[in-house]
Amino acid sequence: MSPSNLICACCNKSVKLNMMIKCTVCMKIFRHLCVNLTIDEVNILNDQSKGCSWSCSSCRHISNQINDLKKLILSLQDDIKAIKGRNGATTHDPKDSFVFEELIEEINDRNSRKRNVRIFGLPEQDQADVPQTRLTKDKSQVVDVLKVVNLNVHANEVKPLRQGGLIKANVRLNYP
Repeated sequence: MSPSNLICACCNKSVKLNMMIKCTVCMKIFRHLCVNLTIDEVNILNDQSKGCSWSCSSCRHISNQINDLKKLILSLQDDIKAIKGRNGATTHDPKDSFVFEELIEEINDRNSRKRNVRIFGLPEQDQADVPQTRLTKDKSQVVDVLKVVNLNVHANEVKPLRQGGLIKANVRLNYP
């Protein structure tokens, strides 16, 4: 770049070579007065043998943000290592998963039976030979019992099931 082409990024004025400083990050050129540097400071910063670098305020702000992000990343990496260490110490016992599966099965079984009602002591019907007649009479008796306890259940929702053989005892109801 010829000295006549050097323009300050801050004030857009022409800059002499010995009065300018270049940002090592964005490579923009600044007049020493615009960035509050003396000519001696500019000469020291521009001397490549001294290994100095200078960055403008915009790039310094970005550099600070980058440094903060690097610190945050390192901190998060440490946290991840700690979490992995804790999780690695927790081993999964196959028995635990089996117990968990049994628990799920039990919950599902209970949910499927949550609206079931058992009625004990309901006498067997006389028409033991005709299952449909026995079922119809059981259903009407169950609906009568449910009406007495003030449950609004329609007869279509009642499905009486006798447990065991044809003995006096239990009726199990399933209704949706």
